[in-house]
Amino acid sequence: MSLTESLPALLSERWECYGEICPVSPCVWRLRHKATQQWHYLKLAQESVQQKLLANEIHWLSVLTGDYLPEVIAVSEDRHKSPYQPRTWLLTGQVPGQPLNQLIRSNQINRADYHVIISGLFTVLRHCHQQGVVHSDIKPANLIWCRESQQLSLIDWGSANRPGRLISEQPWRSFSPSYSPPALQRGEGHLSSLADWYSFLIMDQLLQQQPLPVFDWQQPECVSRYYSRHGYCPALSEEQRMFLYHCMLQLNQLG
Repeated sequence: MSLTESLPALLSERWECYGEICPVSPCVWRLRHKATQQWHYLKLAQESVQQKLLANEIHWLSVLTGDYLPEVIAVSEDRHKSPYQPRTWLLTGQVPGQPLNQLIRSNQINRADYHVIISGLFTVLRHCHQQGVVHSDIKPANLIWCRESQQLSLIDWGSANRPGRLISEQPWRSFSPSYSPPALQRGEGHLSSLADWYSFLIMDQLLQQQPLPVFDWQQPECVSRYYSRHGYCPALSEEQRMFLYHCMLQLNQLG
């Protein structure tokens, strides 16, 4: 996508482009404000499904609160169908830090980082669930970690939705197989915060540099037995670990 052709006029007057971060829809561009010199990210979507996902992300970022969320600077208002004008775009402040997938790949997560990250992710998920939303796509690429500020940010809310919705009736659905329970991948049942806690437990193993679990869903209690045998979340309090164990007992049924 050519940003010079597709960038809304308002943005092209105030921001200058410094590079395309993600070339596939929704495209992500890094911009710098001409007056303040502050960095921002612009996400553009043209395809129908990607527009729906981005519109959903815009909705949730507008109603949720929390210091782990990207700051929304501006969103699209133009809905005409010109092929040169994306109908959906989102401009956010730059989230400080690096995606966890990059840090994990380059072996930059130490033991102290692990404790802060997994504790922070637990707090983030409890907070967004209390606000009545399931993120549905927790994975390293959607988590930004800043060691300097000890801040964890959660991005890419395109798959988020209210718990209790029939998964099969969602007009859009995106998931990452390695971090999603089988029922979510098959589009069966109702959306539940358990999907996020399943991802959380996978993330815990990954951050501890442990092999990712392989569950035999034909066996009863496969999730709770696995983590009881291999251990989980040593950085959390006993109360938090007990909460996760009760989640595991329910996750046993999501094969």
